[in-house]
Amino acid sequence: MAEPVGADPARLLARLSLFRRLRGPELETLVRITEAVTFGPGEPICQQGEPGICMFVMVDGTAKVSVTKDGKAVEVASLGPGQVIGEMSLIDAQPRSATVTAKTDVVAFKIERAALIRMRARKDPAGFKLQLALAEQLCERIRAVNTHVTELLAGPPVERAPRARPMTAPPERDARRSFWKGMFEKLKGDG
Repeated sequence: MAEPVGADPARLLARLSLFRRLRGPELETLVRITEAVTFGPGEPICQQGEPGICMFVMVDGTAKVSVTKDGKAVEVASLGPGQVIGEMSLIDAQPRSATVTAKTDVVAFKIERAALIRMRARKDPAGFKLQLALAEQLCERIRAVNTHVTELLAGPPVERAPRARPMTAPPERDARRSFWKGMFEKLKGDG
């Protein structure tokens, strides 16, 4: 671990981009609602489908993100220091969309959704700034996913076949047309 968690949590958080908007007293307010937690290798940090009541800010270690579909878990990302786990739950309180498991010993700060709601109710600027930072981070991820999906959907350039020449009517069709045209003219002329 690069720096002990107990040394100065405010200084640790201040180094993370998520908290760049927070200044002295705001950062201290946030530190008061965080809890330092640890996870051992293989230990789940959060599980897909469980209620989302908190988020974690990784301070040290690595973790893997996996999604289970049709009973099969697929690793979709790897996380390290400075990255956030479960931030969507601070916004929408929906069930977890993925499972995150510690690959190594992980040290993280846990922030409960209820504590953030209380901060906003008190009109504490730190709560609003944290929520804005979370929204910006989620927007960055959505843009990255949009770019990735667009690239996947576009696929490799498609070579188009040369345009076919316009079809001409078969000779027997032309003969029928001429026959009926002639008949029409004859009938018209007789009347």
